[in-house]
Amino acid sequence: MKRIVTFFLSAVMLCCLAAAQGPAKQNPVKWKAAYQLGSNGQGTITLTADIGKGWHMYDTDLPDAGPVPTTIKFAGEGFKFVGQPKASPAPKKVADEMFGCDLTYWEGKVTFTQKIKRVDKNAKKISISVTYMSCNDANCLPPHTETITLDIK
Repeated sequence: MKRIVTFFLSAVMLCCLAAAQGPAKQNPVKWKAAYQLGSNGQGTITLTADIGKGWHMYDTDLPDAGPVPTTIKFAGEGFKFVGQPKASPAPKKVADEMFGCDLTYWEGKVTFTQKIKRVDKNAKKISISVTYMSCNDANCLPPHTETITLDIK
């Protein structure tokens, strides 16, 4: 009897662990970054999110009652980041029942463009930190932060 109870409890614990790790390992958003820099030191960074089918990623500007908005932070000693990143296409606006408010989000693919200027000719690295939240029709994943480093030539 003791073996059966131990086996049953072990099986339940393994199922709970698998369920807890399943969504955490799942990442429906894949990020890519590229840059263009002219001889005058001015250019752009292009940051693209490929969002898996059936998933969406929330906008950068959301109501306080909603999910975590997408935030993008650029850092790089010797670079100036001009203005805010611009997203294309525009996000889709929906009345979201889960959060009880109107929300905006992207499906499929979204590209953010950031203007940059190299102010130190020896500057070689830019770090991009993106925090975002993604959901499908059944559930939402916890906010996730992705860090991308660009080596500037």
